[in-house]
Amino acid sequence: MPCTLGGAGDDSIADAPPQMDLGTYCRTIESHLCRRNEGHLIRIVGPAFELVSGWARQGIPLKVACHGIDRYVDRGRRKGSRRRPVRIEFCDADVVEAFEEWRRLIAVIGGVGSDPAGADDEESKGVAASRQPSLRDHLRRVFDRLVAARARVDLPPGLGPVLDELLDEISRPMNHSGALRGAVRQAVVSDLARLDGVLMAAARAHVDLSDLDEVQREAEAELADYRDRLTPASFAQARTAVEGRLVRERLGLPTITWP
Repeated sequence: MPCTLGGAGDDSIADAPPQMDLGTYCRTIESHLCRRNEGHLIRIVGPAFELVSGWARQGIPLKVACHGIDRYVDRGRRKGSRRRPVRIEFCDADVVEAFEEWRRLIAVIGGVGSDPAGADDEESKGVAASRQPSLRDHLRRVFDRLVAARARVDLPPGLGPVLDELLDEISRPMNHSGALRGAVRQAVVSDLARLDGVLMAAARAHVDLSDLDEVQREAEAELADYRDRLTPASFAQARTAVEGRLVRERLGLPTITWP
């Protein structure tokens, strides 16, 4: 059973890995990967152990890490690719992406509680920065995810042309011959934020209404613990952030914004 990424008030998420024995953290990840591999056990040892240990040092909560693993596994199954046991190394990019989304949600809710991932800790910040993909790597990953989403047989009618336009837009900085630095880099980063807004507006406009209703219910459930502790405006902002994540998951859409 895949993990469900809850709101920041979920106790299982709020317990940051630094409060947990590293061996327990790695064994829990190993067990979850085994379940998603339908019982095929792949030991987390050697380089894989170093990778998962890095997640723990970065402060990635267990449920967030499991959610990233689920993303990778589910995306492969949607593609209909050959079912080979997934190695934990394949899931790294999705785990890091899920963590960044979770941190953004924490920022939206900010003030309700401290950041359990230790975002204010300088060492944690350093580890997070070192694991952040480069802008060019991010562009390639976004492009690949958009191509995969465009190929889905269940893609909502009307969304395909939007993805085609986005692929064309993303390909320009990807194919830029010079270095993405200074003003050029800032322009690309700003444009990515704009394109992400275009993507989400189109996704919300074209997603099936029954799916959208379910997304709204799931978002309300994830944030239920915060309803009485947030102002109406803050709650609405947090709900929009969660709904956006859930819509992306249903349609296999990437987060275009960087970082």
